[in-house]
Amino acid sequence: MPGLLRVVLGDQCSRGLASLRDLDPARDVVLLAEVMGECTYVRHHKQKIVLVLSAMRHFARALAARGVRVDHIRLDDPENTGTLAGEVARAVARHAPEGIVCTLPGEWRVLEDMRGWEAATGLPVDIRDDDRFLCDLGWFRRWAQGKKQLRMEFFYREMRRANGLLMDGEAPAGGAWNYDSENRKKLEPGLVPPAPRRFPPDVITREVSALVESRFPGHFGTLDAFAWPVTARQAEAALADFIAARLPRFGDYQDAMATGEPVLFHALVSTSLNAGLLSPRACCEAAEAAWRAGQAPLNAVEGFIRQILGWRGIRPRRLLAEDAGLCRAERAGGDPAAALVLVVGRDADELHRPGGAANPRPGLCPPYPAADGDGEFRAARRARPGAGERMVHDGLCRCL
Repeated sequence: MPGLLRVVLGDQCSRGLASLRDLDPARDVVLLAEVMGECTYVRHHKQKIVLVLSAMRHFARALAARGVRVDHIRLDDPENTGTLAGEVARAVARHAPEGIVCTLPGEWRVLEDMRGWEAATGLPVDIRDDDRFLCDLGWFRRWAQGKKQLRMEFFYREMRRANGLLMDGEAPAGGAWNYDSENRKKLEPGLVPPAPRRFPPDVITREVSALVESRFPGHFGTLDAFAWPVTARQAEAALADFIAARLPRFGDYQDAMATGEPVLFHALVSTSLNAGLLSPRACCEAAEAAWRAGQAPLNAVEGFIRQILGWRGIRPRRLLAEDAGLCRAERAGGDPAAALVLVVGRDADELHRPGGAANPRPGLCPPYPAADGDGEFRAARRARPGAGERMVHDGLCRCL
């Protein structure tokens, strides 16, 4: 008896994904498709492409080990159509499912593609909300209704209340919502930040790296130093390393910069959050637990949680803005919040290294004072229309 085709995107490698929760291993099929269109709609850094494809392959293997029927289409499959819609259509022809289930994507262009699958396949398509974000779109719409400005600070406070994070009853822990004024210290002379934990590529990642080198030679960046987490277990280990080794000083030096120190005390969890290897709640709860155990100061923990719950949490407004036709205001420069997010791809590298020099360690974005729209962001936006939008939709928080 046919079941459902459950489509998992490259940034949805989460066991708790909404579209996988009621999966019937005996009837359903999970589709993961590596497609050229998603690798080239902007010229992503090579390491970003390797990260996503390797995470997908590890996730497919983990699902199969649990007895799940996985239809995994590789980028170098000769029959690969190069598009999500094309691979969904091929999967429908192979498996004859009774319907399609997917999870809300993080980009409007992909959502528009999903909305066309029903007409293309003749099957019902269930697009479920992505509740890996701590703010669902319904809550966001209600919060944004009637507001002239969508201020992150006020959004952040409501999210703290709604999720019970860093709260003492109805009051913010420590008596204040925001300790940003304490997070602007200069780096002490001679202070050497601890090196972050690294994850040397395994066989799967090395195979993906070779594929990316051959298929995307014109994309910028190198793969020599690739050491990002590509599984949930690795991502959890990276988070634990940050909590123990760098979180205690993260607050003090959150806005610090130093030549030759691309990491300082930052967490480097953005890649894992965006690939679905870590959940925002797990990151926030781990940081809060460290504070309550006396292992990290409040200014550090609040600053870290604000990056996830505030800056990253407000990202669903992107979909709302598009839906309401307000994206034109962003493209015209009317929304300074567009400067709050940086991307692992080209735009981050060009902002990080003047003159567009490739940054071999993508995702290590400098903590620009973006809250009031920093000058380099604005300069890039003037020089290349659309740069700001790509920073937003790739969605890497500036200080993670």
